[in-house]
Amino acid sequence: MQIFILLCLLAGATTVAASSKYSQITKEKADSFLRQIEVSDDATTTRSLRKKRQDKPDPADEPTDVGYIKEDQHMYYNSTYYSNGQDLYVDVDKDPVNRFIPHSQLSNTFLTADKIRLPFTFLFYGHEVDSVLLATGGFLYLGSFFHEYLSATQYIAPLMGSFDPSLNDSSTIKYGNNGTAFTVEWSKVHINHLEDAGSFTFQTTLMNDGRIIFAYKNIPLAPSEIGGGNGHKVTVGLSDAFYYDEPLSEGSSFYKRTIYRYDTLELNDTLVMSSSAFILTPLPTCTQQKSCSKCFSGNVDSSFDCKWCPSLNLCSSGFDRNRQDWSEGQCDTVGFEGISECPGEGSSNNTTVIVVVVILLVITIGVIGLLVIASRCPLTTAGRALSEVKSTIFKKTTPPEDKYNITKDDAVDQEHANAQAPVNIEAPATNSKVPSAMVITNHTDVSHA
Repeated sequence: MQIFILLCLLAGATTVAASSKYSQITKEKADSFLRQIEVSDDATTTRSLRKKRQDKPDPADEPTDVGYIKEDQHMYYNSTYYSNGQDLYVDVDKDPVNRFIPHSQLSNTFLTADKIRLPFTFLFYGHEVDSVLLATGGFLYLGSFFHEYLSATQYIAPLMGSFDPSLNDSSTIKYGNNGTAFTVEWSKVHINHLEDAGSFTFQTTLMNDGRIIFAYKNIPLAPSEIGGGNGHKVTVGLSDAFYYDEPLSEGSSFYKRTIYRYDTLELNDTLVMSSSAFILTPLPTCTQQKSCSKCFSGNVDSSFDCKWCPSLNLCSSGFDRNRQDWSEGQCDTVGFEGISECPGEGSSNNTTVIVVVVILLVITIGVIGLLVIASRCPLTTAGRALSEVKSTIFKKTTPPEDKYNITKDDAVDQEHANAQAPVNIEAPATNSKVPSAMVITNHTDVSHA
């Protein structure tokens, strides 16, 4: 069914400027319960829109031969600018690793987007994203559903503008990856309402560690001079939002979806020039913390005011893509605000110790019981085994006495006895054939003859 999109001003909200309507090449089935979509900045009174524009460089810090480098801290990302950022630009025609694919349809259309599957799960504002909508207007859309006003929020924009690849046969939109980096290039594209300004060539690269690179090869006109032709937004930076669905009327089965933009990071577009580049490095967020204790003990900036919602098992500030679940679960009310409230987190080590002690106790009782049974029932297998163990332990380890082992003292005593033994003088028998010589024999030891 058709979804009607309305950009409106809510009480206390900032109007989101209307922009050109995008169409999608590969149509996806829309949620049939939606009848109206509103896009607005965060309208809650408890929190203002997190929005920070990158500071302009100090005039005293002019770029040098080695390049001008400037770092800025933002809420969700830190940015680093390089005036000489050629090394961050991927040469799609010569790169031996990346295989770049020209998107033939996007390269010949205007105000069009198509879904591209990422080669890895990408963390955007701490949320996992596995696909993007690649738009002709110099940006990627990372929302979870398609609507016509893609440039309003939830984008990665190296240079968002009214670019029209169909104006020139040499204009191409290419994308490719090497497994750890996904790169999109808008090559030789012209501005729809300023065709004579020349062609623009620039890239964005999504790294598997969450970093985002903007690299510019040819920028013939300053972004501030592009202007919002056809009502198209012109910006350099990032933005994210959450959705909130509510019935069109009480009891209605049809819903209105409001898209609340909760953060916008606008980089200084006066720094965008040929051969320059930005690197955006993600900072830890509440939603990346997967346990109650980490929700409070992690390295998330305290300004996020993370809370742990026990019913959702979720760490959040309440202002991210989990907003509706957070609100319906009343997590602002029942959520934990400190690690001391985390159930079981503080006593997890004690629980482990108790389990180990119980296991050792059970083993000990089992061994003692087996020994008792074995000692009382010697004919059982256990009893015989116990007897063998006991005999092995208690049997004599010294060798038996050798009755033939004559000590030194015994030898002396024996010699003394031999000296006192009588000597018998025997005369040979008359019929003996032995010579008639006298034989003297010691009957005890022949060695003393």
